[in-house]
Amino acid sequence: MPTVRQSVTTTRQINSNNNNVQTTVEVDTTTYTRKADISDYICLSVVVFIIILGIIGFIKSVRSRKYYKCPVCGESFRSENMESKTCKVCGANLEETDDTNITDKTK
Repeated sequence: MPTVRQSVTTTRQINSNNNNVQTTVEVDTTTYTRKADISDYICLSVVVFIIILGIIGFIKSVRSRKYYKCPVCGESFRSENMESKTCKVCGANLEETDDTNITDKTK
């Protein structure tokens, strides 16, 4: 983006007892625009990478959830990133089920 150069000139006259005084003030109102450099692109790339990494981690987490139900006592629960073999209430072997048959309140 180009630099915009502008200047404003203000002139005023003061009349006091037949002495005519004229003052002029010139103000430079130059506007400088900032260009993106390599560090801006690196920071943007890092932010995008972190967002993509978070989305991939969330998808992996959801896919790793397993739902179990005990055929003996009816206890049902979900676990994430682990294999459960026995019921935590009665000790019977668990069977894997879909997520519609669980009764825990942690949805």
